Amino acid sequence: MINEKEMRPYFVSPLFDSLFVCGGAVWILFAMTLSVSSQTSNSHQMQLLYQISALGAIFFSACHSLATPVLEAVEIFNSKNSSFKSSLCSSCKPGLGSLFALIILAAIILSLDVWLRLPLIAVLCKYYLLLVPYHFLFQIKGIFLIYCRRGGFPLDSTGRRQLDFLFHTTAFYWVAFLLSSGQQAGQTFLFQELPAWALFSESFVDILRLLVSVFAFCYCSRLLFGLGRKVNRVPWIAILLLSSGLAFFLLPIWCVKELWLFVPSFFHGLQYLIVVNERLKENLRESLKDYSSFFYPVSLLLVLFLYGLPWLIFLGSGWKVIAALFVIFQLWHFHLDGHIWKKKKERLQNRSFKNFSALSSLCESARNLRRGYPRAIFSHQAHLDRSTD
Repeated sequence: MINEKEMRPYFVSPLFDSLFVCGGAVWILFAMTLSVSSQTSNSHQMQLLYQISALGAIFFSACHSLATPVLEAVEIFNSKNSSFKSSLCSSCKPGLGSLFALIILAAIILSLDVWLRLPLIAVLCKYYLLLVPYHFLFQIKGIFLIYCRRGGFPLDSTGRRQLDFLFHTTAFYWVAFLLSSGQQAGQTFLFQELPAWALFSESFVDILRLLVSVFAFCYCSRLLFGLGRKVNRVPWIAILLLSSGLAFFLLPIWCVKELWLFVPSFFHGLQYLIVVNERLKENLRESLKDYSSFFYPVSLLLVLFLYGLPWLIFLGSGWKVIAALFVIFQLWHFHLDGHIWKKKKERLQNRSFKNFSALSSLCESARNLRRGYPRAIFSHQAHLDRSTD
């Protein structure tokens, strides 16, 4: 029997999830951008939209990477009998070494960039942008699977393999697009002019986008047509999330450039903060519920300190420092996030193995009972006791 929570897979509500988890806010801002750009005198309106994008980068995109230790602390707290504070300290330990190493590397790169005039910060930014599609898409995958599980219709192994293939091909297309010959001129990120690495022709990228788009359309259409069935029916909110996430990568280039003013903040960063807040509310005891509203202000203050201080100290060369810090913290976020999902996957596999062992023992006990061996009940109970320890 499916309980009420499983029948309602939303984090908050259908409207809230549609806007802030599945990309509805991005589509609204994109429509406003198209409307404003079609007007003749639109400088003030466009400036306002750019300011909204910049504020979103501060309040959502930058903050979400600093919320990763909180998410890992929740996972540790949920799997061990320890306090949340000790779980938070434990969650930071695996990443502190890598963060320290990355900061030292960033300082060396920054020094070489400023003193020897080598464009190493730009190379670091380019490397980060090539990792972005994999990180973005597989966060979409994780939330998509959460919606499916909460809706009572988890994907089977075939569906998961198809979903993995779809996301890998979409990410590869985006990497090829960033490295195509037509996208190298004038590429900038955080006011850093990126190096030109033209590895793919534009015709190859166009054909690849067409093939991936056809596969994505067929996959989403199959899920959409399954809404009328009562078995293996993926929730509509999961289909909306998947469709929006793929569209942000696969739409024509003129759409993508406008969309990506808002995608990192009002889609990726915001949905990550919502997931962290949801996990806190679900797994913390009543006496610790205050942490669910405490982590975001602390993350915001850290963002203002880490990125505002270099600007005040270094002034003219502040953007190089900010770019180096931003990329370093994002790479640290990638590392910690992958660590969290890897541990969660191992826990689920161990739990499934225990359940399978208990089920096998039950079948063996039933077989022995049929043959007239009542003592099998006691051996089965002993096996269950050992498997649950």
